[in-house]
Amino acid sequence: MAHYLIIRTSSLGDIALSLRLIYALANRYPEHRFTYLMKPSITGILVRPPHNLEAMAIDIRHTDRSILGLLSLARKLKYDRFDAVIDLQRSWRSGFLVRRLRSFGYNPRCLRIEKTPEVKRSQERIAMPDVPTMLRLFEKTFLRAGLVVEEPFAPFPRVSYLDIKTDSFAIGIAPLQKQEFDLADLEEINQLISVLQEQFPKATLYLFGFNNDTALSQLNVLQNPFPREVKIISKVSFARELARLSTLKCLVCADNSSAHLAQLMGTPTIPLPALKADHRMLLSIIHQIQSITSKQTVSHECENQ
Repeated sequence: MAHYLIIRTSSLGDIALSLRLIYALANRYPEHRFTYLMKPSITGILVRPPHNLEAMAIDIRHTDRSILGLLSLARKLKYDRFDAVIDLQRSWRSGFLVRRLRSFGYNPRCLRIEKTPEVKRSQERIAMPDVPTMLRLFEKTFLRAGLVVEEPFAPFPRVSYLDIKTDSFAIGIAPLQKQEFDLADLEEINQLISVLQEQFPKATLYLFGFNNDTALSQLNVLQNPFPREVKIISKVSFARELARLSTLKCLVCADNSSAHLAQLMGTPTIPLPALKADHRMLLSIIHQIQSITSKQTVSHECENQ
């Protein structure tokens, strides 16, 4: 039996990208143990994990930010006696932790992800165009450790809730790339909502991405500027958010964590390149929704506007 430490300390979306691969590895190698080191706010993303997979927190913004914090974390990690470290982050912190673990008298193998341009760009967030490349780099890193798993990976586990029912036709919208927004942003979001409501009147619309306290306080000041028919999904557990995402026909989204979470659940995503959507972009989104659902038609009125 071997114990593997996996390190990836960047955003939620990046962790979501890796999870189907990590779950597949843990299920394929039940004799091994896997510990995934990630930000404390993200550890709850391990929904119904395999028995040999656990999350561990590294708080790079607070307690583990400094050298002293990392030294303290390394002292905690040494008791797990890891046989190998799979470094999917390749940052100075992950390198420091490996060197410190080796100083304690045992020598875990270290397999670091290749230092490619995509990896350099992904220190904080993996951009959507880089997703296929990054996933292949993740796989190659595990392969160098002797851990092999073939695609397609098994679907991510789903959790059922009595109050989360599958709508006959539900569309998600995750329009923000950052949590801060202004009145002009909300007007653009409302324009997108209006177009979708007009073209797909039978659809239930769910709005994602307004999760932190700053975003919610801004919405409260504006007294919820969105139509009452739009349901805002915010401040819920990862399991509940994933459960809701799995019920959608598709998610219209910017390059953000909600997009990665939707892909984790196998929900089709439709890119929203810019919050200020022109007529051509809106028409493209409508056509893509139509193609995905195969139940709606694009009105001639929209095409002729």
